[in-house]
Amino acid sequence: MNKKKDGKRTIQQNMIFLLSCIIVLLGISIIANEYNRVYKINIEKINAYTNETARNLEEAFEFVSNTIVLAATETSVLEWCKDPSYFEEKNENYVFNRNRYKEELKKVFNYSSAWNNRGIAYISVFENDKLLLYTYTVPKKDIIIERHLQEVYDSEQINNIYNTGLYYFLSPVPKDDTMYAALKIAAPKERESNLIILLGINNDAIENTYEGKIEYDTMLTLILDEDNKNLYSRDMQDDEFIKQVAKYKDVNESIFFYKGVEYECITKNIKTVNLSLVNVIPKNSINKMVLKELTIIYDMSGIFNINNRSVLHV
Repeated sequence: MNKKKDGKRTIQQNMIFLLSCIIVLLGISIIANEYNRVYKINIEKINAYTNETARNLEEAFEFVSNTIVLAATETSVLEWCKDPSYFEEKNENYVFNRNRYKEELKKVFNYSSAWNNRGIAYISVFENDKLLLYTYTVPKKDIIIERHLQEVYDSEQINNIYNTGLYYFLSPVPKDDTMYAALKIAAPKERESNLIILLGINNDAIENTYEGKIEYDTMLTLILDEDNKNLYSRDMQDDEFIKQVAKYKDVNESIFFYKGVEYECITKNIKTVNLSLVNVIPKNSINKMVLKELTIIYDMSGIFNINNRSVLHV
């Protein structure tokens, strides 16, 4: 009799154990599916954010393009094309000519609303290797502006403007977080002089397009040119990291490892200027956000008891 009771008890215990296992496995399956769903939603949000940012940047760079073209077609430039000594110090009208062009550039700023939106930090003009003039919307000490402009002009990348079409983007120099657009204006063939326009793009204005980035505070933003240089200095990384990211700049969504960290990489091409916007975020950061969102969902639903939550924690 006792053996029969013990047998029944054993069967009941086995059934309870089996049922518990099924419930646990079912719970794990539900949690895993929900986790994957919420993770996918976060990736879709990053994709949407990246696409919207790229559209905003296209508008910003179109604004830059229009401004630099206006600066290159002012009356003073046309006069310089006619007269090789127009901006030379030996010219008796040198000061007048230089100030005239500076005033014309200020009018360009007013026309393009640069003074109001501060999208352009400053604009400068070099004649060959000499800094001719500059004007700005964001005040800085003259000595700092002149040093940065000279460092940009002296950098090797300035040579690229001789092999491009309308203008060329230049990456920031050390201790200067400004991205530049450069344009060469060639004099008539019988002369060897050139005017180089350097237009500094205000990074604060660029960051205004990054609405929503604060939600992913560990996200790194890069703007890569066709030579895989990072033009956006606020999230400047080491060269090896940029090389790794550059491998995926033509892929909309990808995953890669760097120094033991797994990253989600979301890319959008800015076709009008041949640049790539790349948002990179550690996968672990997304995992933490997903777990946080799941915890809120479960707390609100009240579906799972404390024991089940301890299973989720494990």
